[in-house]
Parts: sequence; structure tokens; C-alpha cells
Amino acid sequence: MDLRSDRISNRLILLGWFLAFPYQIYLNGARGIFVFSLQAILPVILFYLMYRLRALGAGDIKLLSLLSVFLGKEAFFCAIPYIFAAAGLIGISKLLYRRILIERVKYLLCYAGQTILTGRLSVYDGEERAEHWDNRIHFSVPILIGYLGYVCRNWGNAG
Repeated sequence: MDLRSDRISNRLILLGWFLAFPYQIYLNGARGIFVFSLQAILPVILFYLMYRLRALGAGDIKLLSLLSVFLGKEAFFCAIPYIFAAAGLIGISKLLYRRILIERVKYLLCYAGQTILTGRLSVYDGEERAEHWDNRIHFSVPILIGYLGYVCRNWGNAG
């Protein structure tokens, strides 16, 4: 859906939460209500700054929230490096394919320098730049790849 329409349906997220809520109650009893709530809000808190910088979209954070309520806090934190490694590999591959990696690294360094000098965060690669849309990735893909990488890596360690 993200690749086709550039959106992640709230209906799908709500369906996932609807399924995750009884799952948490099954796992944790009445405490599952608290666990579900905490797990659902955790990615919002963790990735709010990335959302404000437009590095992640609201749908991406809701999808991470859904992953969090199903995986649990410990497994979620273990899956995050896989997700961001997948995002990095996809992003670098795309920049290499488009032959603009050096240009984008220079832009990143200028952005970092400006942020340090002014002490203010601004939107990274603001949407007013047309090429911004060509440089971004659909983060649902690295979420899926990172989750699968985490599951494969830990296949025999469960239980």
C-alpha cells in the first residue's frame, strides 16, 4: 500500500491494534492493557524527532507502533537496528544508482554544520525541493526487511 499510494491505511493499523490488544491480554492478563498502551506509544515517543524532521512519516511510526505491540519491548528494541540497517542499505543503493551519493553526503554535512552553528533543527531536505521526493524511500519496506532479518537471526533462540 505504501509503495502504491504513498500512504499506510489507518484501517490496517487499527485492525492490527485490534488484534494485538487481546494478544497482549492473553500474554499478560489484565496487565496486558498497560503493556499494550506502553508498547503502542513507545515508537511515537522514540521517533517523534524523526517525524518532526520529516525523516519518517506518521504512517511509518504507526507501523512501528504496531510492530512494537506484537513483538514486545525487548524484541522491538532488538529489531530496530535491523530496520535502520535495511533503510540505510536501500537509501545508499538508491543514491548510488542515481549517482548522487557524494552530492547528498555534502548536503548532509552542510545541514549538520548549519544545525551546529545555529543550534536549531530545521526540516532536513525540505519538501519545497522537488528532488526531495526522488531521494526518499518508503520506510515500510525497511520495516518489513528489518523485521524479517530480526526473525531469521533469532529463529532458534525463541522459547
